[in-house]
Amino acid sequence: MAGNISSIEIYESEISYERLQINPEDFFETSDASVPSYEPFLSEMEEVISIGKNISKASALYRILDTVSIGKKEFSADSLEFNCGSKIARQLRNAEQLIVFVCTSGHGITQQYKEYINTNELVKAYFVDILGNIIVEKAMDIIQEHISEEMKTRGMNITNRYSPGYCNWNTNEQAKVFSMLPDNPCGVKLTPSSLMIPSKSISGVIGCGKNVKYTAYGCQLCELEMCIYRKKRK
Repeated sequence: MAGNISSIEIYESEISYERLQINPEDFFETSDASVPSYEPFLSEMEEVISIGKNISKASALYRILDTVSIGKKEFSADSLEFNCGSKIARQLRNAEQLIVFVCTSGHGITQQYKEYINTNELVKAYFVDILGNIIVEKAMDIIQEHISEEMKTRGMNITNRYSPGYCNWNTNEQAKVFSMLPDNPCGVKLTPSSLMIPSKSISGVIGCGKNVKYTAYGCQLCELEMCIYRKKRK
């Protein structure tokens, strides 16, 4: 890992649980379950939402890179080439800078999930697992909005964010993303098989430039059938 990276253009931030404004509707949006099917378990859901303030430690770190090149199926940054596929490369075209990022909900979500499993509170375990996804996505939404506002002051727009595993971008390239950041950013570790610990973490890139465009997520871009946000992105 790149432990000697210069601190120039590296930013780290914690996001309070209150700022995420999590509510039951967030669970409906990230699940195929309908509201009626959740009604018998709303008390468990609300309890999980409530304890979130004690177990969430959402934080993000990102780095701005100046030397970038975007090809038809790949991009390069920091002397590394990423085989992201044509769909993501198309979204990143015209980027003058790239932002690499890591965002996490923290270790508390995993610990609470294991505790619920050990006490056979499986409904709560299910909800806390979803909560971890909601936390990290909402936290990154906040960071992305901050990046957008910052780039506007520099006369640039941003693309949406794209992560290894999305649109056939191989998850093995997660190691390259991490190599451009300080060791264990936000306490997130990468296993040899490119899994992040804590598991409720995301990493990826955002393009920046005068002529880049922000495109909302759409399942026509991604063939990942098991994506838990597939319903949300339709």
